[in-house]
Amino acid sequence: MYRVIEAARLLGVSKVTIYKKIKKLKLTGRSYTYKKGNATYLTESAVDMIRESLVENGIIFSEATNSEQMQQLSEDLKKEEIKKSYFKKEILSSKRTYRNELKKWHTFLEAKIAMKNKQIEVRRGMIDDIKKFGK
Repeated sequence: MYRVIEAARLLGVSKVTIYKKIKKLKLTGRSYTYKKGNATYLTESAVDMIRESLVENGIIFSEATNSEQMQQLSEDLKKEEIKKSYFKKEILSSKRTYRNELKKWHTFLEAKIAMKNKQIEVRRGMIDDIKKFGK
């Protein structure tokens, strides 16, 4: 015999879920449940029926399903780690490419600035020559 709280812990669900299953599966007869004080007790067969109902509804999983799910989750995790590693490499590669492009642009712009500074100096020289001749 199991108290409702024990059955809930055993099945990994709440007490409310157990009470709802008792009501839904009509397990209120003496052959499945009985009350002692404020506690409701369930027979082994009642717990088994609740377990089957929970498995059928996908609320909990059978032992085999748990094993299969753990294996699937493990495989999915490995795939995600591979994807994560791939994307990390791609991001690093993109950062390097972007940084290299920025360096090229920086060099190009520095050359343009130097050229413009030379042009300014030539123009200033021309202005100075015009001022000398104008005097």
